[in-house]
Amino acid sequence: MLLVLLDHEGPVLFVGAEPIGTTEAGLVLAAQLAAGREPDPVELAATHGADRESLEELAARLRTWFAAVPADRPVPLDRGVAYLAPEPAAYSPDVLLQAPLPLPAMLTDRGYVVWVPSSAEPLVLDAHEAALLCTFALPRRGATVTPDRLPGNPLVADAVVRDAFLTRLAAVGLLGERFSFPARKRGMLGENGAGPMRDGSRHRIKRQNEILAARPPRAGRVPVFGIEAAPKAMPPLGIGLLFSAALAHDGGKLGEIYDFVPDWNIRPKAIKRLVAAGPGVFLFSDYIWSLEANLVISATVKTASPHSVVIHGGPDAPKYDGDREQFFYDHPAVDVIVHGEGEGTLPELLVALAGQLDGDLRALAEVPGITYRPAPGAEPISTADRPRLEDLNVVPSPYLTGIFDAWDGGAATMAVLETNRGCPYGCTFCDWGSATLSRIRKYDLDRVFGEIEWMAKAKVEVVLVADANFGIFERDVAIAEKVVEARATYGYPRAMFTNYAKNTVKHLEPIVSTLIAGGLHGHGIMSVQTFDEPTLQITRRKNLKTADYARLGAQFVEAQLPIFSDLMLGLPGATLASTLNDMQQLIDQEITARTYPTQLLTNSPMNEPSYRAEWQIETDERGMLRSTKSYTAAERAEMDRAIIAFHAADTYGILRVVLRWLTDQTGVREIDLLDRLRHEVEAQPEQAPLLAWVLGRFPSDTIPPGTWPLLFDQVERMLVACWGIDPEGTEWQAVRMLQEHVLPDRGRAFPDVVELPHDVVAWLHDVREHPQDRTGRPDLASFGPSTLVVSDPMDTCAQLGIWRSIDDTHSAELGWAMARNMTGRWDPVS
Repeated sequence: MLLVLLDHEGPVLFVGAEPIGTTEAGLVLAAQLAAGREPDPVELAATHGADRESLEELAARLRTWFAAVPADRPVPLDRGVAYLAPEPAAYSPDVLLQAPLPLPAMLTDRGYVVWVPSSAEPLVLDAHEAALLCTFALPRRGATVTPDRLPGNPLVADAVVRDAFLTRLAAVGLLGERFSFPARKRGMLGENGAGPMRDGSRHRIKRQNEILAARPPRAGRVPVFGIEAAPKAMPPLGIGLLFSAALAHDGGKLGEIYDFVPDWNIRPKAIKRLVAAGPGVFLFSDYIWSLEANLVISATVKTASPHSVVIHGGPDAPKYDGDREQFFYDHPAVDVIVHGEGEGTLPELLVALAGQLDGDLRALAEVPGITYRPAPGAEPISTADRPRLEDLNVVPSPYLTGIFDAWDGGAATMAVLETNRGCPYGCTFCDWGSATLSRIRKYDLDRVFGEIEWMAKAKVEVVLVADANFGIFERDVAIAEKVVEARATYGYPRAMFTNYAKNTVKHLEPIVSTLIAGGLHGHGIMSVQTFDEPTLQITRRKNLKTADYARLGAQFVEAQLPIFSDLMLGLPGATLASTLNDMQQLIDQEITARTYPTQLLTNSPMNEPSYRAEWQIETDERGMLRSTKSYTAAERAEMDRAIIAFHAADTYGILRVVLRWLTDQTGVREIDLLDRLRHEVEAQPEQAPLLAWVLGRFPSDTIPPGTWPLLFDQVERMLVACWGIDPEGTEWQAVRMLQEHVLPDRGRAFPDVVELPHDVVAWLHDVREHPQDRTGRPDLASFGPSTLVVSDPMDTCAQLGIWRSIDDTHSAELGWAMARNMTGRWDPVS
């Protein structure tokens, strides 16, 4: 048996979790080997126009695989659940049709077994049929699939034969007119979100053009452009604050010299037009996600207008010695780096320039808080440090002063609300606006309330509160109440996301209660990063007490809202053991993990040269920590494999109930059971190829591996081999039945009512209520029969292969009594 994914870039063979991309020739070769025949790579290469050496390498790899695979049991045809009646499509060679790819197939000695979307009965395709199906990843007319497209495919050599096969696919639901492109391929949240996003973008561009056309003539003033490669569905708050500060400076006198252009859609191809009348000042706000694009535009600016002044700032503009110099060396288009808060620096910088853009920047020598290149090719010079702003309110709000008027009327899907600035903690991995380990400064509450009102009137869907510790102040309760009040008055916003205070819950409970009562839902983010005390000390981090996490988490669960915990992989001080312990903590508290590899942020304390040397920090080409004094590169890779298995098993729920039951049977922690299971299938993936694929790949390819019963056949065999469970026992049968039925598949009928030999739901309730008292809990066998009702409230079955990632609050579980809530109650398109 071999799992094959018929995907958008072509077929992919999975040797365990190892993907091997191939072509039609590779499909033919693999099928011949599975059937016990010896392929001829030379002939296949000639027939299909393929690479002979690649085919020979594939043949060698698959021979080893098939030689190690035990004799397969017959692939079960019954998927064990009810399915809707097929909705056949009418095939015509001239109609655009599409296949619901990605689609899993099982390669057996009979061929490629494919389960169709709306039937329990599978199809068995030969290699040529599977290759032809792959060509319909994008909408295509059957008449366009000719021998030129699929050389060597006998089906397309005769249009009658081709159309007969495609008619068969359409009849069983494998070709249709309305299959959406996968979101992970097109960078969208799904088909339903496309219309509102496009409509908002069109509205914003139209409104912005009207605003630009109505502005007074430039009359010799120097243009200032703000560029931030943030999502265009939200106003760029960083640039907006810079504009506000400059326009308010000295009673507005800078407006006599400079023209601050509110053009929020600048692309590289527009630069030549913008500087056609003379040089300008270009402001770039650098973040991890925007730096690369900003540098591309910077280079374009200098090519088109050498005397234009290119200024970079923001969290990803380097501040440490050595890093600054390297940045200028690597990026000759950059003239100035602004360090820290730019609202105080930019007005003074523009005053010093006095509108004279001639390539000579020596006038900036007395402007504190910058590193600049005094002339093209000169060595960069750093000026004195600039203190942080004492009073944030001296900078007017860009929302309330008209700077963001292009986003009113429903153009902004999201808007950033900053109620305070700074963070009292000094976590070494963090660079929260270059204001960590600093006194928190607050915006006036009247201003904050005014911005909330603006966002509500502008029909902003989501308010993102950018505070590092929302809920640290008592007034944050009033802010939450104001957001709820605005929603009640205007219908917006519809969700509020934030980062809650890190070591106090004093105000969090009333905030959460307020949001829940007001129907303004999102999800809770508990900023943990790690539970490991030595690592917390090394990274200068202090967490909430475990009991506080549990209490707040219980509040979210009771309100049926999702709660997440950010977990960072590879912090200095971390080990593989501490990483496994972190995962177990989240399992115990029923909190969903959102995991991130630790990245060395440019201006974080972790990147300070002495700290970096002390902890022997090494990074990869993306800036991700690869090794430290506490772990090797190999151990860091092991952490990644462990977390992938954890997400598949627990976050997506594929083995969540199985692991809870097995822990009850063995007394071994869930994470340790999972880790042993992962190592077993990594060592011998041919013994359980589908389980190896799930534990190694599922978060990347969110589709069933053929059928769930086929997967749990392999799970069962592994549990018998490793822990000696009774496969015929009614406890295991109840757990397996539940686990198979609460996972999605295309075309399932709902509600699905399942009769279980034991009440697994009641037993799980007991487990959650007494998590530490394993010895005193009754066995599952003591619970009588029960009825399980399964639904699909989030239409998960229709989204197979196009799910949002776990970071976008999705799960593989369907709706049932103990399902973990992943999406809350906010529907962004209703």
